[in-house]
Amino acid sequence: MSTIPSITGTDLSIASLTDLNAYALGFCVTSGGGFAGTSPCAYTVSNGGITGFDATRWLDSASGPSASTPQIAYMPVGGGKVGRLFSAWAEGTDLWIAELQLAKDATSGNISITGVVGNNRKSLVGITVASSPAIAVVGHYVVAAYQLTNDHLDMAVSNDLVSSPTEFTFTPVGGIIGTTGAPEMASAPPALAANGGALYMAWKGFDSAADKAINDISVGQYTLGSSTPVYKTSMAGLSATGPAITYASGEPYLAYCQAGDQHLCTWPASDWNKVSSTYLADTTANPPSVCGSIDGTQLVLAWRGQDTQQTANVSFEHL
Repeated sequence: MSTIPSITGTDLSIASLTDLNAYALGFCVTSGGGFAGTSPCAYTVSNGGITGFDATRWLDSASGPSASTPQIAYMPVGGGKVGRLFSAWAEGTDLWIAELQLAKDATSGNISITGVVGNNRKSLVGITVASSPAIAVVGHYVVAAYQLTNDHLDMAVSNDLVSSPTEFTFTPVGGIIGTTGAPEMASAPPALAANGGALYMAWKGFDSAADKAINDISVGQYTLGSSTPVYKTSMAGLSATGPAITYASGEPYLAYCQAGDQHLCTWPASDWNKVSSTYLADTTANPPSVCGSIDGTQLVLAWRGQDTQQTANVSFEHL
């Protein structure tokens, strides 16, 4: 396990840089580590494993004092070249997306994040969000999912970033529609994962405007640009916070904070609605983040601990 004690008061986002033997972490610095008074987006990379995240920290002080935890997603380009890393976050009710600048040291081969490509941040005009957005890469496209201020769920899809590498524009799908034809609603930030052309979204349930606190988790599979699911499944009474989702070892995996005792849990799709999830000893009061390990044999979990300093934690967990 890797711990980062100087990061406090923040959720985490983790992504595997699959062809670079590195992991990237996104968070907000609220105090500690010499930073105080604002909550800028922060990013760091660990090379070769899950330790050393705090050695290569890069902060985006221009992201503003009200920035939510920046979510991250990686687009590999192959051929031993550095791929493209994207981040999405909220400032108040505004949704922002940027491409982060990855750099590779010519001598060590280590990867670091050095800024925003072209200093270009893209605001999704006309979209107002209630919480942190999710982000995923599907082929040459970037997808953002978000909870609107009326608690409805929506997704927006970029143009083809190979055809238009220096500028990306996003088109909302117009609201996520459930299998009954009614709009899907969430009571916490949604999560996204992708595999090939399949896109998976997970979210915490919503009962009514008077009671948003139900603990159900729903997962839908979508085709790119569609507002209706290929399939959807819901599981009752699970999560105290918004879930996380990734695709690993041939199927989607959920990670979540268990309702009641706040222990972390992971759960493969092959066991949904069949047997209990994998129950971990660690606890968190915040949504975890999850990705597949680079070698494909494990999950990588990131979460904010409940210790006095609210340490950021990253660990491998067996599939």
